[in-house]
Amino acid sequence: MPPKATTKRASPVKKKTAAKPKANRAARVEAQFPIVAIGASAGGLEALEEFLSATPENCDIAFVVIQHLDPHHKGMLPELLQNTTSMPDVQVKDRMSLQPNRVYVIPPNKDLSILHGILHLLKPTKTKGLHLPIDYFFRSLAQGQHAKSIGVILSAMGSDGSLGLQAIKQQSGLVLVQEPSNAKSDGMIHTNLVDIIAPVNELPIQILDSLKRKSPPNEELQSTNEELSTSKEEMQWLNEERQTLNSELQAKLDELNLTSTDMKNLLDSTDIAILFLDKKLKIRRFTPQTTKIIKFIPSDIGRPISDLSSALNDSELLKNVHSVLNTLVPQEKELSTSKHRWYNLRIVPDRTMNEQVDGVVITFSDITIAKRLESKLQQHSIDWQEDLTQQIDKDNK
Repeated sequence: MPPKATTKRASPVKKKTAAKPKANRAARVEAQFPIVAIGASAGGLEALEEFLSATPENCDIAFVVIQHLDPHHKGMLPELLQNTTSMPDVQVKDRMSLQPNRVYVIPPNKDLSILHGILHLLKPTKTKGLHLPIDYFFRSLAQGQHAKSIGVILSAMGSDGSLGLQAIKQQSGLVLVQEPSNAKSDGMIHTNLVDIIAPVNELPIQILDSLKRKSPPNEELQSTNEELSTSKEEMQWLNEERQTLNSELQAKLDELNLTSTDMKNLLDSTDIAILFLDKKLKIRRFTPQTTKIIKFIPSDIGRPISDLSSALNDSELLKNVHSVLNTLVPQEKELSTSKHRWYNLRIVPDRTMNEQVDGVVITFSDITIAKRLESKLQQHSIDWQEDLTQQIDKDNK
């Protein structure tokens, strides 16, 4: 819509000069209140007055009156209707924005259309030599409002309005016609196009009742759509949260796997026999060097240490382990095996990152070489003392 349009009309929204904001406002207008198009013959003033007199105040409806008028006479209909309704009656000006609780009247010798809640005045067109302004506006309303379009025919003149009503019906809109016996001019409106036929003073109430009946399922649909939209947003948020948590978990798992791999490589490469037991003295892990002392196989993980035999010449190993678990005081001693090897045995509590005792760690440090050297030194010392004693005895003789 051209920005200059709003500067030419004296309406409450003429301060809006930008086209895009006006279009947005018009779209909101269409969604906020219904638009009722009223078609009437030139002699339909009395019917219009009766219709508007029966219309409740503040009904939140915009009324657009399309009347057959003499193209050479000044339009006086707005002034004539002022005494029948408290709603403002205005003659349409080009690019006028619709507002609720107002009556808009087409000027003489014009066609009228509606687009996005804005009324547009056009040069009159003729179909087969006839000027049909009611059909023209009704079709425009149906195209813009669809199922929300409402058409009313009062004191019909000829067939003008039939095609417009048909367009409204095709869009599932509402069609109302003044009861022929109640009208001064009986046109040729086909009853199969009409939803409601009633005396003119009953038509406003029929419109309001129909709108109330339509409102709940419209409102219910909107509520459902809002709930679906909210649920979709929540699901999207949960999905994003899940993806974030999965990423964090995967990072932790990768870190744990790396740590476990590093630990395994470290334990596998060490020359020290290390045995990890849980609180129930079940085997949790062991290094390859441990198999030289206790006959471990991979499937022994989870078995009690008491189920396995060892080459240790020590019957108090389990007693020492229980003592460390109970007192949390490390123990250390030297012991030998049946294969004549010596180990320095050390038992310490196995603590978690939270300083919780989760079992024990037993290390077997091979001290066989040191023990053999110690034995040789002791033997050398004994031999030296014997040699010295023998030498002394020989000297004394």
